[in-house]
Amino acid sequence: MKVKFKLEEGAILPKLNNPTDAGIDFFSSEEDIIMPNSITIIKTGVRWEVDEIPEGRKVYMQLKDTSGNAVKVGIKIMAGTIDQDFRGEIGVVVLNTTKQPIKIEKGKKIAQGVIYDIPLYSIEVVSDLSLTDRGEKGFGSSGTAV
Repeated sequence: MKVKFKLEEGAILPKLNNPTDAGIDFFSSEEDIIMPNSITIIKTGVRWEVDEIPEGRKVYMQLKDTSGNAVKVGIKIMAGTIDQDFRGEIGVVVLNTTKQPIKIEKGKKIAQGVIYDIPLYSIEVVSDLSLTDRGEKGFGSSGTAV
């Protein structure tokens, strides 16, 4: 696969810090202040396209937190599924989890994008599903983590 980026004026090219990194770093193309417990969209000035997608496959990018921003700054990346046919500017939905305003500076790393390659699939309505050992056991059925 080949990932192509188109940059708006002043935008920073997303990058892999290391060839083996899963996430591509994205940077803010604007300055903003996120008020406590508020959500805003931070622009990146970047548009994307994926070329040479294997036959029978589709791809999407999921925007994720950076560990440094989550721990040191207190921001959480919210919604962030970017479909392969989206050609608009990539915006990052950011939540300020702190009790203080957070200043987002232009050119600072805001999120990382992880690209997933998945099979094409179809959707079908059925009257019954196969049985499994787990069955309908859900939330907390395998024990709690805390």
